[in-house]
Amino acid sequence: MRKVSAWVIVACLHPAAAGVFAGRVVEDHSGNPLSRVEIRITRPHTAGIVAEMETDANGRFRTPDLPDVECILRFSKTSYATVETTTRARSEMLLRLVRCGAIAGKIADSEGRPVPYAQVVALTPSDAIAGTVDQNSARGEYRIYGLPPGSYQVAILTTGENRPRRGVLIYPNNSRPRDFTVAGGEDYTGADFILPTGPAFTVAAKVDVSQTRPPIFTFVSADRPGLRLAQGVGRPDGAFTVEDVLPGDYELLATVVSPGNPSVFGRARVTVVASNVEGAPVSLDQVRSASFTLRTQEPCGSDAVVELTAAEAWLPNAPVSAVLQAHKPASLTGLAPARYSIAARAPRGNCYATTQPVLDLTRDSASQPVEVVLAPPGSIGGHLTGAARPADYVVVLMPRDGSLQRIALPDEKGQFTFPDLAPGAYALRAAGPNDRWAPTPGRAPPLTEVSAGPPTPLELHVTEVSR
Repeated sequence: MRKVSAWVIVACLHPAAAGVFAGRVVEDHSGNPLSRVEIRITRPHTAGIVAEMETDANGRFRTPDLPDVECILRFSKTSYATVETTTRARSEMLLRLVRCGAIAGKIADSEGRPVPYAQVVALTPSDAIAGTVDQNSARGEYRIYGLPPGSYQVAILTTGENRPRRGVLIYPNNSRPRDFTVAGGEDYTGADFILPTGPAFTVAAKVDVSQTRPPIFTFVSADRPGLRLAQGVGRPDGAFTVEDVLPGDYELLATVVSPGNPSVFGRARVTVVASNVEGAPVSLDQVRSASFTLRTQEPCGSDAVVELTAAEAWLPNAPVSAVLQAHKPASLTGLAPARYSIAARAPRGNCYATTQPVLDLTRDSASQPVEVVLAPPGSIGGHLTGAARPADYVVVLMPRDGSLQRIALPDEKGQFTFPDLAPGAYALRAAGPNDRWAPTPGRAPPLTEVSAGPPTPLELHVTEVSR
């Protein structure tokens, strides 16, 4: 199931009868009611679902009587962003869900003829592929939809002709790519590609034939190695060929997997200029390793799990993990020569594991142990100022990594809280009862750094406009 970011407004919130949540869900940019919005209610730090329901034809919902305790409400609907809030029972809730965006266009050659079967993708700033592609292959048209709020570039990875050319082509060109900003429901059209003219070339690679099994090759862009341009199994003599490659810089990634034996890896840089590349050597002796140490803070336990995921399109590219114990170094061996994103988690309890975000093993193994810190959650203790009626506002918390956003509801004195936060940087914004929540492009709120332990104080000021 595809996960999307969350953007919403909640306004006109007042205490309800004990244990009842009730209100209405509308579309952010139009104010029209949204039917069949899925609502799931759970309890913090408790397994199981308290209640599930959908909004009716008028966008309204009302729960049965529930225990008058703090609950987590999640609102989701296909093609809209998802939101989550933690609160006690409330009535007259008004939630504004933001529609996801879309980008569409055509692909043609230099003479204006449509080019079918092209592989078109939307890329986030980290080169992750986003959205869903709906393509009319016969007419060379494409449409990418389901894009949550964020910034995107559109790229062709293969041109889609009978002999597809391989290379990353960014709209409108690689030297000056266009950023498409989705703030809420934007539907961009006319992002038309005109494919460049000129020849394409062949890249031939070779590895050591002493391996018992042929290598699996992956061909990627050197600038965007997470995007796979070609992949296949080498011949028995260790050779591999990629045809119809556009000029540019590339990486050849090689993997040999033998049952009962450690995998071996290699990578090599290849530059295509104006001729074929013949016999590019790929050395299969580039296996890497890294060690990790764990430091824990009270009241967290004494173990954690660290997980590495290669940023390049290796095959296999399943995450590798290790269990860490406090003050006992642990190692991961047999790693590919890649850049890895590092994730760490506490297997039990309400704690978070933090570490450096990227581990670069492209040139050599890690020279120093990577420290993982297991810490209790952080929180924000905030104060909303400048509003005549703070309880009519909502505060939205936006993690820097684009994960699920959360909302807090200030009380009559403007006090609000975001509990149980992973240590890191967050952006926060306050919206009034009549405001659209969709962010203004290019005007992201400043980041607030949240540390583990005591609440991070924050004053959030709004300026009310007389009408």
